[in-house]
Amino acid sequence: MLIMNLRLYVSVCLYVPLILSILNACSSSIPDTIKTPLPDRLTLQQVQNQPDAYKSKPVRWGGVIVDIQNMKKLSQLNIIAFPLTKSAKPDTTQPSPGRFIATSNDFLDPAIYTKDRHITVNGIISGSETIKIGDYPYPYIKIDIRQHYLWPVERINRLDDYPPDYWWYDPWYPWHHHRGYH
Repeated sequence: MLIMNLRLYVSVCLYVPLILSILNACSSSIPDTIKTPLPDRLTLQQVQNQPDAYKSKPVRWGGVIVDIQNMKKLSQLNIIAFPLTKSAKPDTTQPSPGRFIATSNDFLDPAIYTKDRHITVNGIISGSETIKIGDYPYPYIKIDIRQHYLWPVERINRLDDYPPDYWWYDPWYPWHHHRGYH
């Protein structure tokens, strides 16, 4: 009886964490509206070529926030577009097809929606507008945000700054390294 209880205990200790980790990997904190692809996968390039033909069409685009402007009843995000990964996250390792403007009737706090944050937006194409970037007139596609997901900021591990397998030889390495005593 003791051996059976021990086997059961070991099985529970081994399999329950495994099952929970698999379930956790399958679930996601991304809203279903962002995760589920839209029926038409319109690209920014398609819409830039004929903006009026795609007015009122739904899109799911993502990118990196360049800046935010809050007006009386509107928040506007200027976004550098990037292709989306399978998980709908902007893939900044790929070339950017251009820029777009995403507008929201809600207040978007500029302390949260900061420059260089990754965002994915589901919205409706509302038109186009030419805005100057420096002296260059740039045609932006505008979309009205229906749902969006602001991706968490990725933290960088400071130990990556040290040469591999060196820092543990010299306990004073971080102190020397940061003060220029190489």
